[in-house]
Amino acid sequence: FNTHVFVKPLINLVSKKTKLILGSKNALLRSDFSKLKHLSVKYRNEYKSINSILISAGSVDNENLTSKVLNALKAIKWKKNPVINVVLSSAAPYLDYVKKLSKECKFQVNVLVDISNMAELMLRSDLAIGSGGTTSWERCCMGLPTILIVLADNQKKIGECLFQAGAVI
Repeated sequence: FNTHVFVKPLINLVSKKTKLILGSKNALLRSDFSKLKHLSVKYRNEYKSINSILISAGSVDNENLTSKVLNALKAIKWKKNPVINVVLSSAAPYLDYVKKLSKECKFQVNVLVDISNMAELMLRSDLAIGSGGTTSWERCCMGLPTILIVLADNQKKIGECLFQAGAVI
């Protein structure tokens, strides 16, 4: 994916002597992502059905995207109900509402709060639905098919580039 798209507008903001370390090979991710990456890619090549969906709209999800996604998933007539894993922070303003909504679903919804095993969770997921923030790089590393929803202006360019690269829908 083309790092130049991001660099060009910023290049004049740093000294000519500044060493820029850019690109997906230099993404600042926890080591568990690189450790599980190969297993994740292997899994994606073997399984083609959707049994597990990860919803991650940012740890706080101020826009309450999680509830909107859960309501949309409730409207689908699934042949086999997937397991839905929702990741939120204990600081999420809609956490209690998401928990209540999850109990109304006809499929299993796990609301996971303040987790530290995101790479493992992504490894076990067949599809992610989420925003275009930092988690985008984690999903890309894991090769996790993603439906990306841009929630903020600073996510637009990231979303466009990821879409052009075929990394998200």
